[in-house]
Amino acid sequence: MAALLVAAAALGLSWVFAAKGEPAMAASAMKEAAGLMLSAEKAVRERRRELGISLDSVEDPNGTGLIGSETSELTTSLGDPVAKRTSLNPDFAALTLSWLRELGIGKGDKIAIAASGSFPGILLAVLSACKVEGIESVLILSLGASQYGANLPGLSNAEILAALEAKGIFLGRPAALSLGGESDTGRSEFGDIDSRPVLKAIAAACAEASGIPLILPPEGMTAKERDTASARDRLERYFSGGAPRLFVNIGGAEVAYGSTPASLHLPNGIIRESPVKASGGDKGLIFEFLDRGIPVIHFLNIKGMALANGLPIDPVPFPAIGTSPIYKRTKPAKLPAVLGLVTGILILTWKNFSATFRARRRKP
Repeated sequence: MAALLVAAAALGLSWVFAAKGEPAMAASAMKEAAGLMLSAEKAVRERRRELGISLDSVEDPNGTGLIGSETSELTTSLGDPVAKRTSLNPDFAALTLSWLRELGIGKGDKIAIAASGSFPGILLAVLSACKVEGIESVLILSLGASQYGANLPGLSNAEILAALEAKGIFLGRPAALSLGGESDTGRSEFGDIDSRPVLKAIAAACAEASGIPLILPPEGMTAKERDTASARDRLERYFSGGAPRLFVNIGGAEVAYGSTPASLHLPNGIIRESPVKASGGDKGLIFEFLDRGIPVIHFLNIKGMALANGLPIDPVPFPAIGTSPIYKRTKPAKLPAVLGLVTGILILTWKNFSATFRARRRKP
């Protein structure tokens, strides 16, 4: 009897471990999304050369064209160049697509996206996944960027999307633009940089050229009042025509991330419910959506996200599309896992029962 139970347990465990190497059901679509993101990066590199902005082979060894400068008139916060380079891996598009499917979001669904200029690669990843899956995105862009992000005049995130559209790679048109920065005013956290005039000029030019609305909090408000006004404006646009099924936040813009201690408890990746309670007008859009029962995908700690999902940090060159662990099934099949667990319990129960039974038989 024991031999049979051990054999059954071994068979169940073999099924579990064998399942880990099987291709993910979404592998084909994941590869398509990664390929689209790679094409978008090539188009951005071409546009950068057209603008006469040189590529830095040290800061951007993969030649994506999406690594900005350390400081510029569009720079509103600190940034890590390693995180920026890591985020440009096209496999982030594949990862995003897998998360969309995990959440049951597909063709015809609407999602809301908030993106600062800090991680233009992640913006391309999300939009590439949406295009492959046929998902409608309501995108609101903040033009302010952290160091090494989309902080070059001519290559702000809004101008990047416009260039991709002009080159025939249409990933999405923003529903609205904003300045970003502190309280969505374009103010930089660096005392020696006044990013507001340039951000306002670029935002106004993009809005005029494309007809995209520009979100500008009224003058004379306190920081908290501006946060509340910006969040309210965005929510109206996101929910116009029906509630979105998901909110995606890219970067640490205050209006989305919030400016309360509760924001520090937000994990990366998929968030299905609030980890802590947040209140007030400055709690940010992430908590607003979670409070309404709408899940969130949060992109901020990119290096940690990469490590947690089997993606390399600062890869040179990028891995060949389809070779990363995310294209394989990483979770064991549920049925074999349950069978293995039940079998193990049966083995332990049978052994305990046998020992008790034998002990009783030996008693006079």
